[in-house]
Amino acid sequence: MRLFVLLLLTFTGLSQAGSLNYIVERNGKAIGTHSFDFSGSGDQMLVDVNSNMVVKIGFIPVYKFIHNGREIWSGGLLTSYESSTNDNGTNKFLKFNNNIAESNLGVNEFQGKQVMPASLWNIESMSANKLMNTLDGKIMNIDVKDIGTEEVLTTSGNIINAEHYSVTGDLERDLWFDEANRLVHVLFKGQDGSNIEYILEG
Repeated sequence: MRLFVLLLLTFTGLSQAGSLNYIVERNGKAIGTHSFDFSGSGDQMLVDVNSNMVVKIGFIPVYKFIHNGREIWSGGLLTSYESSTNDNGTNKFLKFNNNIAESNLGVNEFQGKQVMPASLWNIESMSANKLMNTLDGKIMNIDVKDIGTEEVLTTSGNIINAEHYSVTGDLERDLWFDEANRLVHVLFKGQDGSNIEYILEG
């Protein structure tokens, strides 16, 4: 019940905005975009997730990441997730329904517990200790620490007071959520040690 109430409150706030859009930067230089688009009515919510990033050396692309996913929530539960990903030339897919995930890695069945995807827009994921990888359906074990309230900047320089969470384990992320429980900033290390940031547009 608590999960449903939190999702409903979160969706109510997000549906007014319709979407969350970010510029993705690598070491301070823009490399692409990430977005969440929210729709639905009643107790059903659809979330479309899109990422498009290209890292270049000079004019030469050296890394590309394109991800498109759709979450379907009903009564506070994730009932479906489908995604396709081009991870630098490696194609991945995920189809999740009725607690069964089928991906390029095979089939994984989840027993007994609500599955929380690692799309990370939902502040309730900060109360979880396991997340489902949205590229391949694998379960990731995580620990979450609340760092406290900090200020973050949007692309236009607006200041937002946000709660900072540090996620460690199989997924390493620093996330900031504002008072409306919107994900307003993301920071993590790329595979090459570079700083990757998602900066909220606005």
